[in-house]
Amino acid sequence: VLTISHDKSVGEVIFSENGKYLATFGGDNKVNLANINSGKTTDFKHFGRIIDIIFSPNSQYLATRSEDGTARIIDTETGEVSITIHHDSPFGSNLFSEDSNYLATNSADETVRIVNLKSKEIKTIDTYYNSNWDFLFSPDGKYLVTYPKTSNRKVHIISTDTGEIINTFEYEGKVVGIEFSNNSQNIAIGTNNGLIKIVETGTGKTAYSFQYKNEISNLVFSKDNQHLAITSKDYEFIEIVNYATKKITQRFKKFGVSYVNFSSNSQYLVTQNYSEIDIFDLKNSDLRHSIYLGTVKNIVFSKNNQYIATYDNKNTIKIIKLETGEITASIAHNGVNTIKFSNDSQYLATRGIDTAKIIDVKTGRIISSVEHTGSIATMYFSKNSKYFATRDYSSTLKVVKIDNPESIQSRFQHFNKSIGDGSFSSDKKILSIFSSYTNIKIINTSSRAIVFSVPSNKKLNKFEIGKNAKYLAFFDQVNSVKVVRLGDNKEIADINHDSSVNGLAISNNEKYLATGTYNDTLRIIRLSTGELIKSVKIEISGWLYRFTEDGKHILVSNKEGQAQIFESETGEPIPIVESGKDKDISDDNNSRNAWELFSSENSKYFALSSSQDSKVKLFEVRTGKMLLEFDHEDLIVYTVFSKDSRYLATRSRNNILKLTDVTENKVLTSVESNSTIKYMEFSHDSKILAMYTDDGNVRLIDTETGKKFASIAHNSSVNYLDFSENSQYVATGSADKTAKIFDVGTGKVTAIECNDVVSEVKFSEDSSYLAVKSLDRTVRLVSVETGEILGVAEHTSNVSETVFSPDSKYLITYGKDRIAQIIQTDTGNLVSRIPHDDDITRVKFSENSQYLATGSSDGTVRLFKVDTSEEIKVIAHNDSINYLDFSPDSSTMISSSQDKFLYLTQIDGYVDPLNICDRLNQNLSVDNWRRYLNTPLTEYNLTCKGAPVNASLLEEAGNLVQVGKAQEAQSLLKHIQKIAPKTDLYPPSSQQVETDIDFVINIWKVNDLIKDAVRAARSNKLKKAINSFEQAKKIIPGIDLNTFTVDEDLYPRETALAIAAQSKVDAKTLGSNSDPNKSQIEDVLFAYQEAQDLDPEVQIFAPQWDQICWLGSLNDIPKEVLPACEAAIKLDPNHGGWRDSRGIARALTDDTDGAIQDFKAYIDWSGSPPRRKQQRRGWIDALKEGDNPFTEDLLKELREE
Repeated sequence: VLTISHDKSVGEVIFSENGKYLATFGGDNKVNLANINSGKTTDFKHFGRIIDIIFSPNSQYLATRSEDGTARIIDTETGEVSITIHHDSPFGSNLFSEDSNYLATNSADETVRIVNLKSKEIKTIDTYYNSNWDFLFSPDGKYLVTYPKTSNRKVHIISTDTGEIINTFEYEGKVVGIEFSNNSQNIAIGTNNGLIKIVETGTGKTAYSFQYKNEISNLVFSKDNQHLAITSKDYEFIEIVNYATKKITQRFKKFGVSYVNFSSNSQYLVTQNYSEIDIFDLKNSDLRHSIYLGTVKNIVFSKNNQYIATYDNKNTIKIIKLETGEITASIAHNGVNTIKFSNDSQYLATRGIDTAKIIDVKTGRIISSVEHTGSIATMYFSKNSKYFATRDYSSTLKVVKIDNPESIQSRFQHFNKSIGDGSFSSDKKILSIFSSYTNIKIINTSSRAIVFSVPSNKKLNKFEIGKNAKYLAFFDQVNSVKVVRLGDNKEIADINHDSSVNGLAISNNEKYLATGTYNDTLRIIRLSTGELIKSVKIEISGWLYRFTEDGKHILVSNKEGQAQIFESETGEPIPIVESGKDKDISDDNNSRNAWELFSSENSKYFALSSSQDSKVKLFEVRTGKMLLEFDHEDLIVYTVFSKDSRYLATRSRNNILKLTDVTENKVLTSVESNSTIKYMEFSHDSKILAMYTDDGNVRLIDTETGKKFASIAHNSSVNYLDFSENSQYVATGSADKTAKIFDVGTGKVTAIECNDVVSEVKFSEDSSYLAVKSLDRTVRLVSVETGEILGVAEHTSNVSETVFSPDSKYLITYGKDRIAQIIQTDTGNLVSRIPHDDDITRVKFSENSQYLATGSSDGTVRLFKVDTSEEIKVIAHNDSINYLDFSPDSSTMISSSQDKFLYLTQIDGYVDPLNICDRLNQNLSVDNWRRYLNTPLTEYNLTCKGAPVNASLLEEAGNLVQVGKAQEAQSLLKHIQKIAPKTDLYPPSSQQVETDIDFVINIWKVNDLIKDAVRAARSNKLKKAINSFEQAKKIIPGIDLNTFTVDEDLYPRETALAIAAQSKVDAKTLGSNSDPNKSQIEDVLFAYQEAQDLDPEVQIFAPQWDQICWLGSLNDIPKEVLPACEAAIKLDPNHGGWRDSRGIARALTDDTDGAIQDFKAYIDWSGSPPRRKQQRRGWIDALKEGDNPFTEDLLKELREE
């Protein structure tokens, strides 16, 4: 057994290619290199956190990369550091050449360094990329190509021998694909604007160039360098280019292609589209096998080119023999997320949540199953295929000798702390743990350390932490209240009381502490010094103690409807005045009523109401004067202030709602209902009061006038109501199986139909999306603006909860089926399914929306990176999870369970935004500035002096213009120019640095008008679109109204018609529907013809016309679709496939000669497979004999093809 020790958790474990060495690194910044055969180990440390380690392909070198700005190269034979590389900024990555002669490193310092491993010479090349770029060695190691991933559009080809840049290419679009041929003689480069170039590596000359209509989606050389496979997002074809002739030799029509790859012997091309895998035999130029496998998630080739392996969304792994298309094995593996062949192709390894399996490829037999208690992070085969290793997130490493699968080595580390009940300070920097029997613990969530602990011999009753976590106050059963300053953990006050303490409160500004006792004594303490300001006898029996929001007053109330007000600074009471005279509130014989005090958010007012009385009393805090008293004539059941503190809403048991203007001291309206009022709520901007009754009626009241301005009708009771954050929309859910969205601005009502009762509706934070939860076990994600259902999360049992991420980019749903589902909101696509072995009890997004945690009754917490769905860690508790949260900086996850254990889990790869200049060389974004510094943007400062202003600051100015706040945008832009005078205020314009604030604001106004016009044109609201375009032209006369086209569009009417026409084409498509009905085909054809009436030059591609031609001919409307056939051929006259489709249409409309001509053209076309050529020859023979071969059986066969 080989044991490798680290002082902190293991970050990664890797084998060398020859299987002789094993390397690890840990959180202790230490790298261990072990010789597996001899057991000899060597180690060394970096000064900073280690990012990763890699072996060279020949196993002679180990390269490390650290945040201290250095990379080290270790000779594996001696274990000594042979070369150290220094960069001026943090590393991007390390990469060995395939011949192991060179190592390349890149960095944000705009350089790439090429290390000659034999001579140890280091060459430095300036790339002028400042961030987010990558590089690639040619297979022979003689060349290095560097390319950007974002804005910079330069691609450099560099000689590794001399370090000279051979050539530099500049592109208008972003590089989305780059690939060396296997003989290193050529590079293929594809861009997002559809340009493909094949470049001769040695000379840098362009050998071949082709322009597609749209973005290149896949770009792959065959292993023998004879073919290049290309897929494009416009035609959705697979095209095979013969590199020698630079011609397209084969084209396969496959919509929705998501995967393309050659076998290593170049005989097979495997593609995936939707639920099918296609295996093409390139030697025979034909489709070899088409296999339906469901939703495939991954495909891998065996090294011997005999097999491929896949796994799907139903956790099934399949092994397929390429030659026969036979599925030789089908294995179920719960939570499978990775598959990998061994180097000798004898074994397939599969990785699930906590189990890895080794499968014999030939027999399909599982020969070993490796189980972990936590989630598996990685798995590896050694090069000689004799060993298999797995590592989980709790630092357990297991190594299996495949011919002896019982030989497993393990190591495990974990961290836990005892916990009872807990609560966070408002900024979540301090977590307080309260044990109901013995003590209090205060934990700093950033450092994950106990900073204060309070033991007690008596039972602790209550504690309070200030809003900013500066002070802690608590009391026990010995009538003593202690105050601790948390910065230095010093006890600053110990207040003894002569009676039992029944309440305490800390003001929001953390200036004062108030305590109360059962003998009706109030004490006010100044927290900065611990001094007692005043001890005063309360005239009422105090029950609830609270400060106003501004901290200037203390409100004391009880259940008998009594209240008193005290000034915090002096402790002096403010008399309660009713009807112009001092009066004890309890004089109204209400001593047995359960009164409650409600305070407005601006601290100016409070109201007293009772669930056992019909009266409501409104008071001014500063004077104690009663401003208003009114009677509901029945018991009060609900009281609430609006967000702006201007209005008070109350409702009573007799179904009367009253809306009161607090500033005017008058009841604006009294609404009586014949049905029970179930709920009422103010909008976030306080302009609307919504109420609904059990008859399904929702009323919306204008708070300024007190009048109902709209209603939302349901056919059954309403279960839920929600306002969007921008107060522009109201959503309701009802037992009538519908949810409705009401647009406050337009009055439009959008209905969303469900199959059962709607139990909840919830808006995203940005007000763009609505989640509709139904008892039909689904959650529908709806676009608020359009009402379109973007996606549906389907569960097999009732849904428990729906949660949007703070940035509104994701929605998570979970139910009693023990599955959590993550949906990407902009697409509606399901991006991940998270299974648990028992009920899910908690889900939580981090504040930065980058991480998601799920907790379950199975005792596990699963932590994921949201954008990649990568599972980062699994934390195992011994009982059901009852608490989940993240620290405010998202660096730490906190979880606890009923086993009374608390876990503070550090999230790997977290970067502290306050030290971002040292780490990433960039200034804070708007979100991070608000989150961490919480000051206005007009006080924004550069936290990284050498870096430009964060782009999000300019985006914020643009957003202000968009919502009509041009003056605020102007102030922000002036501030940006003040702190960074050379800032380009409008980066999208690459022509010059723009510093004219008024011009930039006009540009933003025009862009918003153009967006509105485009949106209107796409909705066929042409008058509105033309009007918006004309307004844009008045502001900037020469503006291009449609930047999506190559030519400038300067005329409002023509531009609106062109956009409307293209929208009709885009909206009506058959897509991947291979079996549409006649009506669907006619609808699409009519839409295309309508579009051409609007704009004769509307862009409709040949494959779109051909699809109508083909499917219409096979569905009994050949005459109607003949114009579509002609349109396809007009666009691409040499395409045999289009001629083939028209041939069928001609044959079915008695144009025999035309049909024969078309079928002959198809046979002569290089893209037609032999099997189909033979079939068309038979059709020609039949037509010449006067027979029509297109029987109903043949048409059916062609439809199903």
